Amino acid sequence: MRRQSTTNLVGIQNEREFYSDHYLAEVLAKDLRSTVARWRHDAEPDSAAAPPPDTRLRALGREYLTLREELRSAP
Repeated sequence: MRRQSTTNLVGIQNEREFYSDHYLAEVLAKDLRSTVARWRHDAEPDSAAAPPPDTRLRALGREYLTLREELRSAP
C-alpha cells in the first residue's frame, strides 16, 4: 500500500515514480518551506522590493482566470 503525501503538490507529477514517497512527503515540503521563507525575508526589508515569486505567480493566476472569463463571455 502506498503512503499518501500530506503536502499539497498541485501541479507536481511524480513521473515513473522518479522521487520516493518519503522525499515527496517529508523532504520536499521542508525544502520548499525554507525557500519560500527566504523569498519572504528578502522582500521584507525594502517595501519597494518586488513581491516574492509565489505571490507574483498567485496574482498571475487570478489575472488569467479573470481574462479567461472575459473571453468566454465575449460575443
